Amino acid sequence: MIRLTDERMVLVVGDVEGHAVESAAVMGQVRTAVAAYASEGHPPATVIDRTARLLTALRTELLVTCCVLALDTADGTTEVALAGHPEPLVLRPDGSTSTLDAPVNVPLGVPAPDAYRGREHPPVAWEGPDAVLERPDRRKRHRPGIQRSGTSRLR
Repeated sequence: MIRLTDERMVLVVGDVEGHAVESAAVMGQVRTAVAAYASEGHPPATVIDRTARLLTALRTELLVTCCVLALDTADGTTEVALAGHPEPLVLRPDGSTSTLDAPVNVPLGVPAPDAYRGREHPPVAWEGPDAVLERPDRRKRHRPGIQRSGTSRLR
C-alpha cells in the first residue's frame, strides 16, 4: 500500500515470472518504479504504462503481471489498471463479492500495442471490514466460512 494522502492510497499486487535471483531483482525494480510513479500522483494506467516502458529499457526477458488500484476513501471512487493480472475482488462483510473490472492489458515485458488503460469505478461505500482480494487461489488470509479455492466459490 502506498499512502498518498489521508484520503487517497494506492494498492498494488504484482507477480514476476520465475523464482530465480533475476526474478527478485526485477520485482525490486518494478516495485520501486510503481511506488515512484504512484507517489507522483499518476493514475493507475499511467503508473503501469511508465513501469512497462522502464521494464522494456531494462531488457529483461521476464514477464510481470500487475494490478494497481487507487482508492479515494473520501469520495469512495476507485480506479483500477491491470497488466495481465486478474481483476481484484471486493469481499463485503456479508460475504458477497464483486469485481473491480478493468481492461486486462498485456503483462509488463510484452510490447504493448497501445497505452495501458484503466477503469474508474463510481463511489463505493467502503465500510468496516471490506477487503480487496488479489487472487482467491493465492491469498494468505481468509474469512471463516469462505472456501479458499477458486473464484467461483467466492461469488
